[in-house]
Amino acid sequence: MSEPQFFIENGYLELHLWVTYKCAVGCPHCYLKSMDTKSPDLTLTNYRILLDQILDYRKNWEKLRVVIYGAEPQTLSPEYYHDLMSVTQLYFNNAEFSMYTSLQKLDDDWLSVFRRIKNNNGLSMTAVSYDGLMRGYEYNERLFKNLEILNKNGMRVGLMSVLNKTMLKQGPKHYVDVLEQYKMASFSIKPFLPVKGQHDKWIEWATTMDEYSDFVIDIHKELKQRNLAKISGMLTDVAHSDSISQSLGGWVIFVDGGLRCMYMGYENKEEYLQEFGCISAGTTFTDIVNGDKRKNFLQQQRYANFRQDCLVCEYAGKCLAEVYKDNYDDSSECIGAKRFIKWVDKEYGVLHDTKV
Repeated sequence: MSEPQFFIENGYLELHLWVTYKCAVGCPHCYLKSMDTKSPDLTLTNYRILLDQILDYRKNWEKLRVVIYGAEPQTLSPEYYHDLMSVTQLYFNNAEFSMYTSLQKLDDDWLSVFRRIKNNNGLSMTAVSYDGLMRGYEYNERLFKNLEILNKNGMRVGLMSVLNKTMLKQGPKHYVDVLEQYKMASFSIKPFLPVKGQHDKWIEWATTMDEYSDFVIDIHKELKQRNLAKISGMLTDVAHSDSISQSLGGWVIFVDGGLRCMYMGYENKEEYLQEFGCISAGTTFTDIVNGDKRKNFLQQQRYANFRQDCLVCEYAGKCLAEVYKDNYDDSSECIGAKRFIKWVDKEYGVLHDTKV
């Protein structure tokens, strides 16, 4: 079976680096707590081992993006990221960088890091977390103060959110107020998914999928009404072929400090990180990419986990589900937010290269 274009096999790689499992925020939707991992921070020595392995697998990549991820990247120093990016560019001079962070720190040293994190078109690839009041007032105060500093320094970053009851109470207009006030370049809103061992948190904070579709539809209506079409929104999650392939996990691998290679998985309707293999003296990156665990996972993904309602859906392969899974509540709406996708298709007549 041939692989779709945007797969590792065809020279596309998005490497999500779990540089650390340290984080002081403790978000209720985070699945890291369920892992009980003892993995260390990613050292530059181990990172070079990883890059050597990637180079052995393929010397020239059509697209290679390094996503600086983790629990909270800002628990490590700005100097670490400059070194990490410099080392990467010695191996792959076309590498792009992005970072997902809570942006709770911002000084001149961190500003120099964020200036450097951009794609080859010069666009900022930093995304910051905002979840209404779920992380508390003090978190938001620091976040908004630092967003203003980024604005003053000519940087527009993305906003990433997990829909929860506090955001629902504040309403879509409030969310668009934040996008407008802090000059956000993009946004992404995901459903609040159940996490292994944290069902009580899900009950406390999660919304239904019906509420999710209503919320994101209303946000796009508000954006259009305010003439804020330049903000790249949720349509990018369903419109771009590379985003669709990314949601399948075809060109994305998570790697942590112990050089474990993973991707998000779901079991009994709960989210966790599943391991495909660990780079070691006896196991290479090539072994893991070509291994049965990853191949079986991709087969499940491409066939929508063999869910009949997904296989016959008119929007099969274009939904918001990061991996295919059963719905987790009694909503009439599916986990892939079909009603939102249908609304997008009706309003814009697109499921291809388009932005809101």
